Amino acid sequence: MPAGASLLPPERLADRIRGLVFGAALGDAAGLATEFLSRKTVEEFYGEGFPFSPQPSRVLPDTHRMMWAPGDWTDDTDQLVLILQSLLHTKGLADPSDFARRMVRWQESGFQELGDGGAAGLGQHTKHVLSNPNFVTAPHETAFAVWENGGRKNAANGAVMRTAVTGVPFFWSRETVIHNTISFCKTTHADPRCVASCLVVALCVSEMLMGVPTDTRAQMEQLVARAVAVTKETVADDAVMDELTLTVEATTRHDPQSLRDLELDDPHKLGYTFKCLGSGVWALNSETSFESTMRQIVSEGGDADTNCAVAGALLGCRLGFSQLPSNWVAELQHSSWLDAYAQKLLFMLQLR
Repeated sequence: MPAGASLLPPERLADRIRGLVFGAALGDAAGLATEFLSRKTVEEFYGEGFPFSPQPSRVLPDTHRMMWAPGDWTDDTDQLVLILQSLLHTKGLADPSDFARRMVRWQESGFQELGDGGAAGLGQHTKHVLSNPNFVTAPHETAFAVWENGGRKNAANGAVMRTAVTGVPFFWSRETVIHNTISFCKTTHADPRCVASCLVVALCVSEMLMGVPTDTRAQMEQLVARAVAVTKETVADDAVMDELTLTVEATTRHDPQSLRDLELDDPHKLGYTFKCLGSGVWALNSETSFESTMRQIVSEGGDADTNCAVAGALLGCRLGFSQLPSNWVAELQHSSWLDAYAQKLLFMLQLR
């Protein structure tokens, strides 16, 4: 990391990076309790004001939630770790074939050191891409072909859910952050809406790590606006950027109604990438605690673990690991294993 790359003291920079990694996992684990549920079902089963956490006092007993042990994260965090592993291996520069190989291996066996028997919760679009025999040797071309054969309609959240970490290596180089983020996104998701979503998240992370001011609502709005402006320059699609801008402008107003207006439990658009991005921007502008912010998103149902993985990564980066709830971290399965990868990332950046 070059001198002057960040205005933050080294310990604060390291705290933010760990906050991103753990924030994603904590949000993911907490969101599992309401994943794929309607807001009405959430209210009926859990009740108003239920204290969601990685290990809540009760969980709706269905076949989906029973795939994970209490306190475990899902495929969202798994794939963020896969990106992290790939970046550590390639010294911070995206290699889509390396990532593709890791994805295929993970799909078959999960993380064996954690006792996984395979990948659980993998989205249908990503599964379709990974099943193509050309995926490992030509991941971008394969993902594009799958998207094109599907009528260029699929804009799922399977790329944005894992992308926050692409804003960390070379965070001081906008060009490298953009290159890495697009490369990892297009390994499975070719739609420009997916690319745009990933870029906004990664660019917000990059700016926070550079140490731009994040203390006031106005400063946060400016940070997000800059990320959107750079994304607009990169993604040459007016219709995509018009929709993205509307989503961001609505959710930058951090109030319960703007979150409700996202309609996260819309059964026809549960996994839409802009809904997930909206959740993340809404959380990033939060003026309440990490727990309170995550619980509000969890209570909306929908693809709650994915929405909270992105929201948790962004807010966790802004707050830092030191401001994440220690009781939530204690409830998280495999926290030492996860922290080992966060520490390796810090070492790569010469922060350890």
